[in-house]
Amino acid sequence: MQWHNDTPYNGVSGVSLNGEIPVLYIANRFDKNDLKEYKGSVIDAISFCNYSAVLEVSLLLYENDKVVREQKVNLENLELKKMQTIKLDEPYTVRDDVELTVAAKFVHGTNITFVGIMDRVPGVTGKGDLYSYDGKNWKNVVKGNFLVSAHIDIPTAGEPDGYNVYRGDTKVNTALLTEKAALLKDEPKGTYDYCVSAVYGEKEEKSFPLSLTNTPVEDARPIAVDVRTVVNGLNATLNWKSPILADKTLTWSNGKKVRPWEELPVQCVKYGQ
Repeated sequence: MQWHNDTPYNGVSGVSLNGEIPVLYIANRFDKNDLKEYKGSVIDAISFCNYSAVLEVSLLLYENDKVVREQKVNLENLELKKMQTIKLDEPYTVRDDVELTVAAKFVHGTNITFVGIMDRVPGVTGKGDLYSYDGKNWKNVVKGNFLVSAHIDIPTAGEPDGYNVYRGDTKVNTALLTEKAALLKDEPKGTYDYCVSAVYGEKEEKSFPLSLTNTPVEDARPIAVDVRTVVNGLNATLNWKSPILADKTLTWSNGKKVRPWEELPVQCVKYGQ
């Protein structure tokens, strides 16, 4: 979750309040509408750009104006001028009934510049361009979005429980399929969109549709073959041969050569991966 484009371009520094060491907070803020699609998701880490050598870094999460997570960062293994991702000791579950602010706090020396880093994209005012010297009174920098992000933990999906085949909105199979193939029998005449859904518990993820035209055997008609033309001046003559009929062919079925007068089982096309 972020408003910036991950590219460091400009920076600001903290100020000293009451003669103390300079402090700077940078933040990205998300309102209730921004959080609707993330409701129930888990923030397990926060990233920030560690551009300049500083004395301390802390990561914070605010619900409205209340700090609900604060974690000091171990600076020993951090690299300069790069984005750093820090796992939270206590992950946070996103709500959509509060305003969420993701922040990084820097304590730094008096001669340090480029502490809070921003991109060069016009700031998302009041959301991506927030900074503060006390963590309470926030200002807008306008000219960029600060490089601080909340990382959403997305569990790795395992194998689905099974599959369903749909013709339009109608499920074709009666029982959940465990094989990656389906034999479609007695499908209605016409053109339909088919798709396969992977089933994960109560949820289904559908594939892109495949358009198939179902033609009953009784509607199938052989076509004329070997169509040729002979041109003589301004005249053209077409010649063709009769359709190849069943009594003139040999058909392979199930690996066995079958003569036309022998009975053949009805075959269905099998689609699968």
